[in-house]
Amino acid sequence: MKTTRTILALAIALMSLALVIIGCGTAKSAVAGTMILSINPEIEIDYDSDGIVVGLEGNNDDGKAVIEGYSYEGKICHVVAGELVSKIYEMGYFANNIEEIRLDITQGSKLPSEQFVADVRNAIKSATEGYGFTKPVTTLNQGSGTESIITLDEAKAIAVAHANVTDPIFKDCELDDGIKYDIEFIAGDREYDYEIDAATGAVIEYSSEPVHTDPSQPAPEPAPENIITLDEAKAIAVAHANVTDPIFGECELELPENEYDIEFFADGREYDYEIDATTGAIKWYHSKPVCGNDDPAQPSPTPAPEGIITLDEAKAIAVAHANVTDPVFGHCELDIRENEYDIEFFANGREYDYEIHAVTGAILDYDSEPIDDDDHPVTPAPTPAPEGIITLDEAKAIAVAHANVTDPVFGDCEFDDDEGVYEIEFAANGIEYECEINALTGEIIRFESEVDD
Repeated sequence: MKTTRTILALAIALMSLALVIIGCGTAKSAVAGTMILSINPEIEIDYDSDGIVVGLEGNNDDGKAVIEGYSYEGKICHVVAGELVSKIYEMGYFANNIEEIRLDITQGSKLPSEQFVADVRNAIKSATEGYGFTKPVTTLNQGSGTESIITLDEAKAIAVAHANVTDPIFKDCELDDGIKYDIEFIAGDREYDYEIDAATGAVIEYSSEPVHTDPSQPAPEPAPENIITLDEAKAIAVAHANVTDPIFGECELELPENEYDIEFFADGREYDYEIDATTGAIKWYHSKPVCGNDDPAQPSPTPAPEGIITLDEAKAIAVAHANVTDPVFGHCELDIRENEYDIEFFANGREYDYEIHAVTGAILDYDSEPIDDDDHPVTPAPTPAPEGIITLDEAKAIAVAHANVTDPVFGDCEFDDDEGVYEIEFAANGIEYECEINALTGEIIRFESEVDD
């Protein structure tokens, strides 16, 4: 009997040891790659196949001091990299004449996505911008089986430098099959399309054409001698709008109506004008925020013509009448033909629509109804994200950082629980952006941008 108990105890001990060995093996296999962050502190960052950090180790005393007490569990790699760099700065290491920040993706490491290294580099750059660090972030390796490539921002800079332009407005920009970057942007009156070699940065191909040229439509005929030119019509519209550095959209001569249709973007707003082709008189004009969402983050509109109240005054009249606080404004604009302001806003679960007389400030019409989520252009504050995934605000931050813009105006932003992704829409600098982000890893699944028209 004693022998039986001894054998049983030995079997249990062996099973326990096997489980420990299996458990250790599983933990090790979860590591898809290792990235070494070197400033003066040197830190190894282990990540899994989804880019989630699964381990940290300080390679020197300074690195050990930085990671002490830092919690990385469940965080995506570029978030951890950005937070570690911020902590390194707060601990005073940047005072030691740092010449560069180095990233080494160790040999044999697998990259979770094509954008992985670029996301880490961008997170580090974002973390250092606030305290004026302008030295480069150098990538020493790109992992096994992956040729070292330039970042999207570097490809953009190459294209812009080649075009020899300033203040470009970027449209669709993406890495194509890991081989080349497709870069599209507008500058002045022209649209540029570039293909940049992702490994060497060489310009493979490029083209340029006037912004208003539409391949499906023939170029407009030269203006007859007895009417003003297209450039003169543009100048009249821009002078009336009182803006600088406009980006022109579709501009053409409508001969049956004998008028120029002029479209342009400036200071976060879209302008549409009809100019008499003979006299140069302004027959009609209209202006609205680029994304149809008049948000406090949007640049201030041009002053209203003399003799009428301003858009902000019309908003205040509507909000005071509705007797609400903290409204979220939707589509708000001056309807010149009707001489009234159309004001839309949301508060306390209801949607409000007002028509305010542009001269007297009188309320011409108003309506209120419970918010219909299908028609709601501005998403209400989201419910807390389920455990284990990033928050909506974090998803927004990832999208904005990837677009490399400031002062974004958000449209529809929501969590798609069927797909497990965040759908993010926003506008900045005359461009509309749409982005899908993996809610678990923070990885950008889809990213599109276009000039709002």
